[in-house]
Amino acid sequence: MMPGFTDTPPKMDPVVITYDGGGLVAEYKQAALKYRLEGRDVQIAGVCRSACVYALSVPKVCVYPSAIVSAHYATDIDEGFPRQEATEAILRDLPKAIGDTLRPHIEKKFTRGATLTADQLVKLGIKKCAGKDPQDQFNPPETLIGK
Repeated sequence: MMPGFTDTPPKMDPVVITYDGGGLVAEYKQAALKYRLEGRDVQIAGVCRSACVYALSVPKVCVYPSAIVSAHYATDIDEGFPRQEATEAILRDLPKAIGDTLRPHIEKKFTRGATLTADQLVKLGIKKCAGKDPQDQFNPPETLIGK
């Protein structure tokens, strides 16, 4: 199983997200609050979708080149309808530039406009992570460039 945002590592090791498809908004909001209070580093090195976007609300978050963050409307778990108020609450908790960028593109399903790459996130104020991208072991540079 790949580590996700709500998987708290031991000691004060950084939270490294390699794949997180989301889950219950309340759990992700609680994890974000915990990491903020602890001053913990959060590193996005892969896919962070749905409620995982809360990772961007942690002050000590950074992204590796492999980071992709994608948002959609929060959805009622029982009925499946979009929850506008919960979605707005998430967007308000994010850095303003990111919330403003995502807001017009949020729909019930993921959209290209509500998907941000590492380069886009850096332009919106998220720091680049230092060191080697953990995903390089899965995607060696030569396979990304082609022949």
